[in-house]
Amino acid sequence: MIARLRGKRAGLSAAGLVVDVNGVGYLVQATPSVLRQRGDAVTVETYLHVREDALQLYGFGSADERDR
Repeated sequence: MIARLRGKRAGLSAAGLVVDVNGVGYLVQATPSVLRQRGDAVTVETYLHVREDALQLYGFGSADERDR
């Protein structure tokens, strides 16, 4: 389980936000509260959805937002 990411913004596309954590880029489908964070550094509380054909990482601005 990936519960939180802290790293640098590496990109933004229609597919989501890319967070670079020590050289590994994680593609996160992020909520607007995450996208509003200012600066290069970003902290994202995450939920990893595991399916037979995909691993989807969803990002939230806080643990409370994720747990709702």
